[in-house]
Amino acid sequence: MFRFLPGLILIQATAIGMMMFIVDVSQPSAWLKIAAVLAVITLTVSFWFDAISNQQGKDTVASLNQQHAKEREEIKVSAEREKSRVMQASEKKYARNAAKVQSRANMKVGAALSGAVGFGVLMLIIEFITLGMLTLFTAGGAMGGYLLRGKQAPKQLKVINQK
Repeated sequence: MFRFLPGLILIQATAIGMMMFIVDVSQPSAWLKIAAVLAVITLTVSFWFDAISNQQGKDTVASLNQQHAKEREEIKVSAEREKSRVMQASEKKYARNAAKVQSRANMKVGAALSGAVGFGVLMLIIEFITLGMLTLFTAGGAMGGYLLRGKQAPKQLKVINQK
């Protein structure tokens, strides 16, 4: 508010000096003329300084808005990067866990199918041909289905990851 006060005082001093040369001070209405001219000049200059001050304020607000918009954009970009990083880490962790579970399941299924094949061979050896053949065919069908499912699982994971 007071930063333009020296400018107003300087304008008034200049106006008083000019009026002293122009107007004869000995006349009774001379001070009235000087006061009127000073009032007009002071009001005009104060409105001018007010306009300058308002424009400076608007410029400051605009630059701050632009700076805040830039900061917001940087925050959004960094948050998106962090989100992407977390998603990739989560997907890697999920893939490791899935591979671990799959390997354990493969071992268990392999052991169960080996046991079924062994039982089928044992039945053939002790001459339970029908039961042995039935066991071998069942184990073979289970092994084929398991292998087919194993080939389809990576395709399904790709479809899920693409979504």
